[in-house]
Amino acid sequence: MFIRELNECTAEQLRAIGHITRNTPDHNLGSAMESLRLNTKLKVAVHLLKPAIDRPVDAAVYLVEVIDFVKRTSHGADPFVKQREIFLIFAGALVRSGTNDKDAQAILERLAQINDASTAGLKALVATKVYLARVLRRREKTKAAEKHEEWLTKWFRKNPHLISEHALRLLLLPPGETGGSPVLDALGGPSWLDSRQHTDKTDLRLAKQCRQCGACEPMTKLAFSRLPKGELAVSQLSLLSLSGTGVSE
Repeated sequence: MFIRELNECTAEQLRAIGHITRNTPDHNLGSAMESLRLNTKLKVAVHLLKPAIDRPVDAAVYLVEVIDFVKRTSHGADPFVKQREIFLIFAGALVRSGTNDKDAQAILERLAQINDASTAGLKALVATKVYLARVLRRREKTKAAEKHEEWLTKWFRKNPHLISEHALRLLLLPPGETGGSPVLDALGGPSWLDSRQHTDKTDLRLAKQCRQCGACEPMTKLAFSRLPKGELAVSQLSLLSLSGTGVSE
């Protein structure tokens, strides 16, 4: 309903009800209305992807215009890097809907090449690999899917708590799918989600970051070094290529 209002109301009507401020100059009205409409579509899509609603087909439709806008306005920057989260949401909607596995694979393979060793980058990489493995299996590219699944299985065993409980269940027990998850099966099945234990090693990995750049493993090799006063600190040893982590494979 709100999107319909944005499409049908005049600028003066939108100003009167407060959707556009009266201080917005006339020459900026077009871009202001477009931004408002696209932000609304993005929020609607995220809402439709919630497990209780589970309407990925409709979510993907809302996101098409958003993705087109992001590509048009990247101004020479890589849109996949600049708006990684939006592309990941769109790819997730495509994977869950099963409406366009070819485009989903292309987007996810591009996202998997982003070299971001931060915690946020690592979480995005994990989600990307989960979706990519799923769509590769559907496209009968089993060997390619298995490479990502092996990487994910090893990573989840070492880092069972870095991904939030809610996000983890969405990734490994996707709503609307009954075929099971090879990654979750390799971890021990659904019971693994409830039996994960905190250990000294897993808790250490939660805090293990380079103090200078915030990088974390496995994209960056980290080790402990001693400060002059004997305090342990995590330092960055070397930045590994993405091919070495299996991201681009």
